[in-house]
Amino acid sequence: MNLKTAKLPVLMCLLLMMILAAGCVKNNLAAEVNGEKITMEQYNRRVDGVKANFEQQGVDFESEKELADNIKERVLDEMIEEILVRQQAKKKGVEPSKEEIDKKIKEIKDSYQTEAEYKKALKENKISERELRDIIYNELAANNLYQKVTAGVKEATDEQAEDYYRQNKDRFKIPERLNTRHILFFVNEDNQKNIPVKRSDEEARKLAQQVIDSLNRGADFAELAKEKSEDLGTKDKGGFYSFVPELGMTDPGYTKAAQALAEGEYTKEPVRSRYGYHVIKLEKRIPAQVRSFNEVQGFIKEQLTREAKMEYYRSFMADVREKADIKKYINE
Repeated sequence: MNLKTAKLPVLMCLLLMMILAAGCVKNNLAAEVNGEKITMEQYNRRVDGVKANFEQQGVDFESEKELADNIKERVLDEMIEEILVRQQAKKKGVEPSKEEIDKKIKEIKDSYQTEAEYKKALKENKISERELRDIIYNELAANNLYQKVTAGVKEATDEQAEDYYRQNKDRFKIPERLNTRHILFFVNEDNQKNIPVKRSDEEARKLAQQVIDSLNRGADFAELAKEKSEDLGTKDKGGFYSFVPELGMTDPGYTKAAQALAEGEYTKEPVRSRYGYHVIKLEKRIPAQVRSFNEVQGFIKEQLTREAKMEYYRSFMADVREKADIKKYINE
């Protein structure tokens, strides 16, 4: 027997064992960031917690495979970013204190009626109190670092604010608003449970017409609304309803009828909406206008300053990430 040949299988076995051993060590890690490790246990628990939140909103991951993959990728990137932030907060001397974290924990606990409800919420979100402390630590570290890094960013000037205002006047437009009163009679031919009366289209129309007849004889609109309207949200306010047509949140039939009225006028015929029949009065038409620069100057300066700080912070963190030694093992 050739001794060299005999040793070959032994050497191959040893080599294979070394490769498997190295793989086991690596497989226990999701990533490393400047030598700081993210274990697979930490990573998997975070993924499970995020997925639990989605599941509470009705997401079925059996049919949402792509979403599950996106969550896994995003979670790893977030965990890497958190480590980079913690490392920078420590480097710049702005780590959150134990007292700050304890205060936040107490605020969260106090938002629940009992300790049991608090612990139930932790369980539902698949996190321990220790992990909650870590989450709070990360949030405070990020805020402290942001404040430290952006402290030197100058506040936006009046000139910059004025330039922004001139170029973006449409953003400061206040759309037309209509102040109306109305009296509603429901149509409920299908006996829908959320409508308190059963009534045909023709019956509701006749009731609305009777109100118009009373108004024609000089009756007070607000008093009639309090007496006869079936809209419980406006009835006690004399039928008062204010809305912005541009937003499209009011029934189209109601909107069209109200827009056609002059101030002080009421509809001479019942108006059909998806709810039933209305009698509508236009109290006041508040025209569209643009806020003056003096009204919005402070807001614009705050916004421009905030954007400048955020851009500076993003650039800072991008540079930190580029210079960091990051090793991802999750896809290997």
